[in-house]
Amino acid sequence: MAVLDTCTFIWLTGQTELISPKAMKVLESTSDLWISAMTVIEIHRLLRAGRLEFQMKERELAPWLEAVMEDFSIQCQSITREIAHRSETLPWHHKDPADRMIVATAQLLDQPLITPDRLIAQYAVRTIW
Repeated sequence: MAVLDTCTFIWLTGQTELISPKAMKVLESTSDLWISAMTVIEIHRLLRAGRLEFQMKERELAPWLEAVMEDFSIQCQSITREIAHRSETLPWHHKDPADRMIVATAQLLDQPLITPDRLIAQYAVRTIW
């Protein structure tokens, strides 16, 4: 089991060359993969801002996400009160609320987080990259 950072999730859908060999090995050998609901929010924001390489209308995002999650057997962890509280009580190594929410999700699930983000590695969460 592992939790994917938003960039890892996006790269898994078509830019796997950006994923480290170590992370790719884990992704290929683990059938229990998770994303945070914050990843869904983040992808919406990136699409709206024109910061994603793939072109689609925002209304097409929900069916695309469902298909990707089904193809890769990825589950989505809701943002619970505990995750929200935990994300706000983490040390302020990382100011990005989305990344803090994803860290809190990995901590709550007690699973490693697949991410290239070096700031995230400063938290009490095992990272893979």
